[in-house]
Amino acid sequence: MMLPLFLIGVLSVFTQTFLLREVFLVFSGNELSTGLLLSSWMLWIGAGVSFSRRHGNLALYSILYLLFFPIALFFTYSVKTLFHIGSGEIAGVPVILFTSFVILSPLFFMLGCIFGRGMKEWEEEESIRGFIRPYMMDSIGDLTGGLLFSYVTLMFIPPSIRPIVSCGLAIWIGILFLKRRIYYLLFILLVPLYFAFGFSFHHGIKRNLPHGKHSKIYDTLYGRYVLLEEKGMVSLYLNGVLSFTYPNRFIDEHVHIPFMFVKKKNPEILSLGLPAPGEAEELVKEGSLTIVQPDKNLPFKSMYPEKVRWVYSDPMRFILRSEQRYDVVFLNTGMPVSLESARFFTRTSAKRISGLITGNGILIVRIPSSENYIEGVIKEIGDVTVSTFRTFFGYHYIIPGETAMVLFSMAPLNPDESRIDGVREKMRVAYLTPYYLRWLIEGERHSYAQERITGSVPSTMQKPVIFYLFTKYWAEKYSPIFYRFLSVFSRIKPYVFFLILLVPLFFKRVGYAVALIGGTGIAIELLSLFQFQMIVGGAYIHIGLLVGIFMLGLGVGSYIFEKIPQNRFSPLLLPLLIPPLLLVLFISKLPPYLVFLLFPGNLCTGMLVGYTYGSATAGMGGKYRNSAALVYTFDLMGAAVGSFLVSMIFIPIYGISPTVYIMVGLCITGFLRFII
Repeated sequence: MMLPLFLIGVLSVFTQTFLLREVFLVFSGNELSTGLLLSSWMLWIGAGVSFSRRHGNLALYSILYLLFFPIALFFTYSVKTLFHIGSGEIAGVPVILFTSFVILSPLFFMLGCIFGRGMKEWEEEESIRGFIRPYMMDSIGDLTGGLLFSYVTLMFIPPSIRPIVSCGLAIWIGILFLKRRIYYLLFILLVPLYFAFGFSFHHGIKRNLPHGKHSKIYDTLYGRYVLLEEKGMVSLYLNGVLSFTYPNRFIDEHVHIPFMFVKKKNPEILSLGLPAPGEAEELVKEGSLTIVQPDKNLPFKSMYPEKVRWVYSDPMRFILRSEQRYDVVFLNTGMPVSLESARFFTRTSAKRISGLITGNGILIVRIPSSENYIEGVIKEIGDVTVSTFRTFFGYHYIIPGETAMVLFSMAPLNPDESRIDGVREKMRVAYLTPYYLRWLIEGERHSYAQERITGSVPSTMQKPVIFYLFTKYWAEKYSPIFYRFLSVFSRIKPYVFFLILLVPLFFKRVGYAVALIGGTGIAIELLSLFQFQMIVGGAYIHIGLLVGIFMLGLGVGSYIFEKIPQNRFSPLLLPLLIPPLLLVLFISKLPPYLVFLLFPGNLCTGMLVGYTYGSATAGMGGKYRNSAALVYTFDLMGAAVGSFLVSMIFIPIYGISPTVYIMVGLCITGFLRFII
């Protein structure tokens, strides 16, 4: 009777990866949502496991899961409306916390109940094999669920239908353990509810936008596009954030400004990322335009000029492989509100882009700014941007505005007066007059911006300062509480957190060691996801494999313990977690194609955590069933705390390196406490 445990594993990871991607898209591609959702997942799954081992049955829990799922999804999609967050506005961390720990908590609790009751019903005899084999079968189901989501459901099933796959699994599990006829009737009565998923998806997303009835939703592997058509204008929202409005000639014509510094006629122009269609129309007037973006199924490609040359590739991968050189490069990968976009604002990216540009070529980077008052976070963003790219570009020139253009070049930047005088006639523009251009390029506002933004510390892959600053920038606008939280912790030096290393010295209990290993394991999984996102992007396409292979490692580790059992807990498991931590730390220094080493690294981490499950259960003594449940609870609680700290404090504020050093220190001190 191991089939239900396999199905429970499939259901668990399928639902987890589905929700991770949906929450990621709802909250504007912010990776912080991943850590917070996983923290809530661990917390409520643990509570559900503890509760269900004493109460209820699988059929009842499956029915409750089916009831809560569409309700939770509807409120998740509608959360911006609930908090009166405007269209295109980025939701703050408090909203993500509310969604993860409140809206989705009943669903997570029910999943914990399904897992806990399944383990209870199908545990075998009171032996090592008795509690290990169900765990192994669940982990095989976990990997299957991850693969099913990433490489079948995500690619071939529309988003409004995907939750029905989870419902089908829950029904299958419930039917396998029906004990009362009333449950058959309940399952039948819930069938109409499954059709609510389409309503939850379309109506919930459209409610977040003005005049939602005029919008169209396109879901691709790389994101969710919403096209809003109103009064002859089209606005594109990518993952809930306004990307562009077309046509908007005044804004679009500003792309001609960098060409006042370009002497070459008909230059080769490269856009890393997707520009607005109006900008593309203006750029093809200047020269030959190449747009690099990964989505082959772009639903609104017809809005762009036919002269555009399209390259379907991740921009970072293109930078590495391209042998062609360009005269003008626009960085259109979006503001660094996520780690995926922040990777283009690092020294690594700056170095690679510099190899794409001709000797007199220009790179254009856009950042939020102000025409009259550059202070606070806006100044910090400008300083870090200039410092990052000036490492490889010797000159920069700032075009002021609410969104400033920063021009970088390896040659001196001086505007060409003849181009300024002739731009209106030659490019047939309506708003860029010679007077306006001189006022913008050579006036007092340019001098003020050039003097105020001087540089500070660069942003790197290991410490993406720009990501923290943008998190702080949006918090200042939309989340005052979180802004104060970030301001307080930003004043605390990272080495202060090394005091955490003293904590293991006060505990010599197996339960604490299990929690520490669980927290370290989830930290490695999160760091692997973040590093994958920064190095090659598209992590949320492969998230099912990333999560599933970690869960498979849990089963493999528990199987190894069954074959090589011990009668006590092995503290050696703590230092064995150090190599996967170091792999996560140094993976960005290796060639990008080696990023897939993170998968075997996650497998090894899962194996160590899985072996801990058996080792700690045997080391606690008493009945295996009771000890196994206690060990599982400690593991989940440690993972919940670790996930919360990594995603809320360590990664956004201090970066990857201090996070890894702290985790390595905790493993060493925890090990020393057990052997001293």
